[in-house]
Amino acid sequence: MKISFLGAAGEVTGSCFLVETHTERFIVDCGMFQGAGDAARKNRHALDFDVSNLDFVLLTHAHLDHSGLLPRLVAFGYQGPIYCTAATANLLVVMLADAATIQERESEWRKRAGKRYATAVHGETSAVDQSAGATKYAIRQRDRAARAGALHLS
Repeated sequence: MKISFLGAAGEVTGSCFLVETHTERFIVDCGMFQGAGDAARKNRHALDFDVSNLDFVLLTHAHLDHSGLLPRLVAFGYQGPIYCTAATANLLVVMLADAATIQERESEWRKRAGKRYATAVHGETSAVDQSAGATKYAIRQRDRAARAGALHLS
């Protein structure tokens, strides 16, 4: 087994671990980097590998530093399942929508101020299966004109 730390190494945000075994390749969490400094740059360069080869995503909880880059993952072509508890899925609906609203407002401000990096990613999810206390979600990319960063869990 090989584990690569793609975030939250030397800091507390951006949780993302790539796990590779002889039979599977998956990530645990898909977190957004937060805070001052180079968080925005890290988010723009996150997930710099072929995400279409992932078998699944295991999400530990809904906090943005563990889930905030799920829309970016979808934008990069991931279409597989996301495993999380039903409670986490319910919270993601609210938290990612709220984060999308904040990102939209910041993007508008950056455009007016002439700043760079005024765009965000977009995606949608839909329920596939439910068993053993965990919910399995399949992700598919949605209309890129949709709300910035928003995922719809149903």
